[in-house]
Amino acid sequence: MLRYDNERGKGDHKHIDDIETPVTFVDLATLFADFHRDIETWRRAHGHTDDSR
Repeated sequence: MLRYDNERGKGDHKHIDDIETPVTFVDLATLFADFHRDIETWRRAHGHTDDSR
C-alpha cells in the first residue's frame, strides 16, 4: 500500500506498507514528484519492474 495523507491532528504524512512517515508539503510539483518516486520505489521493492499496471 502507498498512500499520502493529511489527516486532521496528524498533519501531512505518507504510508508505505506498514510504515507511516511525516512529509513536508512544499508545492504541488514537489508533491507529485515525490509521490511518483515513491510509486517507482514501491513497485521495484514488490517485484513490479515493467510498466504494465
